[in-house]
Amino acid sequence: MLLILGDTPFQSERVTHAIQLSKTALTMGHRVSIFLFMDGVYNMLPTQRGDIFKVTSVTDELEALSKMGARIMCCKLCTEIRGLATP
Repeated sequence: MLLILGDTPFQSERVTHAIQLSKTALTMGHRVSIFLFMDGVYNMLPTQRGDIFKVTSVTDELEALSKMGARIMCCKLCTEIRGLATP
């Protein structure tokens, strides 16, 4: 299963739904890939926080999915154009 995630963390419930769907699919034995695209690349930033809202940060959620076997990918151009890529 491939999910293309283009929303920022805490913008809507789409990110949460994508994470929950991925967890369920992995638990059922499916292969999961998540492609962070457009503003979705902000989900990988370790500086975003969930503790303010008493939720786990999206970065921690993505790391947990990766440990479960999900493949997390990010659009290089999307990170560069937003100033997130390191030189």
